[in-house]
Amino acid sequence: MKTVQGFIFNHTKKEKVTVTCLDIRLHDLKPLIKEYCNEHNRTKHYFSESGKMSAWIPAQKFEEFLSKQAGTLTFSPNQVQAYMKYGFRKIKATVSKNKIFLTPTHEMMQNSGGI
Repeated sequence: MKTVQGFIFNHTKKEKVTVTCLDIRLHDLKPLIKEYCNEHNRTKHYFSESGKMSAWIPAQKFEEFLSKQAGTLTFSPNQVQAYMKYGFRKIKATVSKNKIFLTPTHEMMQNSGGI
């Protein structure tokens, strides 16, 4: 693991940040992402509606919804495609000959270890 200096742009303001580069394989990253999603779905989310603060836990809402269903749930292919993207934004990226991933807003370099 190493750290490098970088910048983020918050509206028009350029802010200096420290970026932590992890030497991790995709195989090792998937369980971490899965655990993050599970933790996210088990913790309270707060929101305000008409000036009133409320909280809800996604896993409980989902369980409540499923308990009210009578029978098998069916999904169209378009719905499944939309659900597959949950939590992830797909963006186009190119890879240079120097193994630098270029996106419209980021430049990332792969450390040894590979994907």
